[in-house]
Amino acid sequence: MAKTLTYRVVVFALLAAITFYFTGNAGQTTVIAVVFNVAGALVYYIFERLWNAITWGSDQVLRVSRPQEQSGSLSRFAGYLDEIQDSSPQ
Repeated sequence: MAKTLTYRVVVFALLAAITFYFTGNAGQTTVIAVVFNVAGALVYYIFERLWNAITWGSDQVLRVSRPQEQSGSLSRFAGYLDEIQDSSPQ
């Protein structure tokens, strides 16, 4: 979450700096930067919802090659992958 917020602040500041350079007006700069960021968030949300509705390409089975000796968390992870693979429709 911190990465996302930091990125949004950097993008907002960059857009504001560029807009202020061209307009020279703090009021216009603020309106443009806020509208752009709100519109961008809405477009991202809609895009993600549409992308999640697409079914093509999602039926591929995850293939992972594992080392011969398995121990600790690697062994548990490999077992989890086997469970996923065994439960997937063929």
